Amino acid sequence: MIGMMFLLLVNLSSAGLLNYYGKIVTTVTILAPKECQTDDDCNKLDDDYCDGDLIKHDEGRCVDYECTTETTTVQDCNDLDNDYCYGTEIKHDDYTCDNANCVLDETTLIQDCDNGGWCDGEETCADATCVAGTAPDCDDGVGCTDDSCNEVTDSCENIPVDSYCDDGFWCNGDETCDALDDCQAGTPVDCDDSVSCTDDSCNEVTDSCDNIANDANCDDGLFCNGVETCDAINDCQSGTPIDCSANDITAVSECFYNPDDIDYTWDYREAFTSVCVEPGTCTTGDETITHTCDYDTCGAECDASNACEDTDCDELDGCVGNDYYDYDDVPNDCLCDCTCETNSCGAPTDISYNDTRCVECTVSERSRVCINETHARVTYQWNYDTCGEPYNETEEDQSCSCQYDCWEDDECVSDGFMIQVRYETSDFDYCEDEQYQEVENPECDCEAEETGRECVSDGFAEVTYSWNYAYCGCSYTDTVEDESCSCEYTEWQDDECIEDGIMRQIKTETTDFDYCEDEQYQEVENPECDCESEETGRICIDDGYADVTYEWNYDYCGCSYTDTVEDESFLDMNTAQEN
Repeated sequence: MIGMMFLLLVNLSSAGLLNYYGKIVTTVTILAPKECQTDDDCNKLDDDYCDGDLIKHDEGRCVDYECTTETTTVQDCNDLDNDYCYGTEIKHDDYTCDNANCVLDETTLIQDCDNGGWCDGEETCADATCVAGTAPDCDDGVGCTDDSCNEVTDSCENIPVDSYCDDGFWCNGDETCDALDDCQAGTPVDCDDSVSCTDDSCNEVTDSCDNIANDANCDDGLFCNGVETCDAINDCQSGTPIDCSANDITAVSECFYNPDDIDYTWDYREAFTSVCVEPGTCTTGDETITHTCDYDTCGAECDASNACEDTDCDELDGCVGNDYYDYDDVPNDCLCDCTCETNSCGAPTDISYNDTRCVECTVSERSRVCINETHARVTYQWNYDTCGEPYNETEEDQSCSCQYDCWEDDECVSDGFMIQVRYETSDFDYCEDEQYQEVENPECDCEAEETGRECVSDGFAEVTYSWNYAYCGCSYTDTVEDESCSCEYTEWQDDECIEDGIMRQIKTETTDFDYCEDEQYQEVENPECDCESEETGRICIDDGYADVTYEWNYDYCGCSYTDTVEDESFLDMNTAQEN
């Protein structure tokens, strides 16, 4: 229908209407035209458009055959407005509606979080909110510095302050502040005035040095040199020494000094000068005067250096029978008056009985002792004791030679040589108890003989040999062939098939040697080793079919397997009846 829709209503009456021709007339009512039947007929009214910052949509609706619009809000562009961080700045994006779309209209700066200061730390932006910075820690850990932050230089300043270190004492010096090492002790005040006897000290009350003279500092502990004193400028001063001259003694040296009244004596006394000795006394001298005979100066007959002559008695020496009388000279002493004694000869001082000067002396051998193989020590004695002491002489003596028995074989010492031994029979201490010599002997021949045998491997044994003589060497071993050490086995016997057509055979050791293999194996061809499978199970799985399980006769042939086969014994009974 073109242009406009019409509604045709046909009202049929059972009686109908008869026209003047007598025909039944059908009445047709034609209504006014309608705009729509469904919502799709109103799509021309659909529209998206802006209403301020809102995106709205008009949807055409068919209501009572007439098109009308239903308006809805699609989106509020203000919902896209956003505050966000851009570096340290907080910005705002403002969205508006344009041509039914939300578009960015304007970006504005709300706040820059960076306040430009250094000392309060670096501000940041997070979640569109300013976050305060962390102030730098200017504490250098040094107690005597003033720590501060410098906004001009963007740095920390740590300025040493000496007054923070002052301990309030003057004598230990001025304390200072070191920017790295903290407070440093001051240099103590030097109160030394270079005068050794003053007591030097620092006075905290007066903030000055005291230098007090002290005589005790000069005392050298000696009495004799006087009392030392201290001068505060010139240091220690010596004392006045003790005077001991009252104890001095004058010297004497002459021949005629009394009281001995002997003009032949030298009268002498040494001069003495008294001195003071510690711990504080004057020395005293000996006032004694000595009187000694003096031959040279005072004309004495004798003195200590000029003795009196002895009375000569040698002319009385001589034999009286077989004895010899000997007289000694008699000494004469120097008397107190410096004159000599005149003593007479007395009895003989020594009598030598049977003296050789008065008798004939002969010597005889008293004993003889061998001292080595060629000499003996012979002791001789005189017929009279006065002739002399017994004496020894060393003389040749063949009877002192060492005597041995015959040589005897002892033992072989090397190949072809024998040691022989003989023993002493003379019993002299200087003789060897036994003597040895080495002689040729063909019986001393090195021969090795087997002393042990042990099987060590298949067909071989380790043989130990020992020598008949120790000098021949140490025992030794050698490996030699030995059939008794061979490994022996049973005959080959079939063991098991290991692959198609191949049989493994085995033989077992019978000798029980550790070095032999307990068992040996070989592979040989054997047609009996043929893979064959046989059914080991059957299960019905469907009408007329069964799963059959097969297993191989040998493991190497493979794993058991199943196969589905036709099996009439499992046909359905109905099917069987039909057939």
